[in-house]
Amino acid sequence: MGEEGEFGSVGVWEYGGGDGGIMNGLETMGKLLMIVGSAMVLLGGLLWAASKVPFLGQLPGDIRIERPGLTCMIPLASSIILSIVLTILLNIIVRIINR
Repeated sequence: MGEEGEFGSVGVWEYGGGDGGIMNGLETMGKLLMIVGSAMVLLGGLLWAASKVPFLGQLPGDIRIERPGLTCMIPLASSIILSIVLTILLNIIVRIINR
């Protein structure tokens, strides 16, 4: 197998002592990539749907600065309303799950 050295037996073709080794790591990485990809698709869909809501970004508390070649939007009121709605929604979901 391998040579006996200062740190014990080192096998060139051995990995992980037969516990799945590289293939187990690739399976875990594949699952992680699927979860991250699904989360990105979900987030993209939510952002796309939010862009269709006509009043977001145009509420009285939203700041919009327009100059030639520059537009800066600071949606304060929209952010506060979105935060309140998401807080209520997540509290309802957590209460349903904890029953």
